[in-house]
Amino acid sequence: MATITCAEAETLINEAASLGCRSPWEVELAKLALENRIATYLQGGGATRGAYRSVTASGNVVSGDYLIIADATAGAITMTLPTAALVPGRIYAFKRINAGAHAVIIDGYASQTIDGNLTHTMTPQWNSLVIMTNGVEWFILADH
Repeated sequence: MATITCAEAETLINEAASLGCRSPWEVELAKLALENRIATYLQGGGATRGAYRSVTASGNVVSGDYLIIADATAGAITMTLPTAALVPGRIYAFKRINAGAHAVIIDGYASQTIDGNLTHTMTPQWNSLVIMTNGVEWFILADH
């Protein structure tokens, strides 16, 4: 895993400090951008390592996610992606672990598409999906 030099860390800290008092919305956007820059530094070399979480209900994919393990046993789950513009280059992975009819649906933010579609439905049990954004739309890298 790549390391952040002292100079790079200082630059990131100074960028965050210069935000001053702003609206909560602007601060959240700045935090997402800063997290993305830090992730870019850390993923610069070697294997990628990311956070995972398990979900049993619909919700939003957040910037700290890497793998979402979805169990839709109780009902269909829709996970909504963040806007691609805030996370260019970001990779997310999804794993459906439930059997049965209830699907796991990945939903692009607003009108953003996933390989040209507004949503992607994960079926059957043990289906995996890996997607990446170019900052405009989402692309499926693996679906099996």
